Amino acid sequence: PPSAGPGDPYGMAPYSYVQQPQMEEKTILRRKFSWKHYPELERFLIANRDDYLEHSSKNYTAEQKQFNNWLTEQLLLVSERHGYVFDPDEFNFVSIRDRIRCYYKSYVQTARKRGMELPGKAHIKKHRPTNSLDKYAEEKDKKMR
Repeated sequence: PPSAGPGDPYGMAPYSYVQQPQMEEKTILRRKFSWKHYPELERFLIANRDDYLEHSSKNYTAEQKQFNNWLTEQLLLVSERHGYVFDPDEFNFVSIRDRIRCYYKSYVQTARKRGMELPGKAHIKKHRPTNSLDKYAEEKDKKMR
């Protein structure tokens, strides 16, 4: 129905229905989230996988640390762009970086179990761990047998 004019209490609202400011919707990522449920983030990790694996073979050099920090910063930017926020009560920068490391560690374990060649690792024998990621994956593998 049309407004009754200035005396109409509904005609004097500070914002019309169209003008109302909207709260930005954010999806909060909790501690046990799965990357596969956030395809933009998983695509980012997949796109950077070869570089991550290459840097992981540098055994905790300053270059590897710098790359891992850069990767984490970039993931946070992608998250923000897509409306995702890591729960601040459960995550800080280091714990997000650790979740990224675990994502790639799982990839390495799965690739090995399926007999797949890892990027840049074709010349390395399977039984000789060459970096911390490989050593951790191999130790965990032994415990699970």
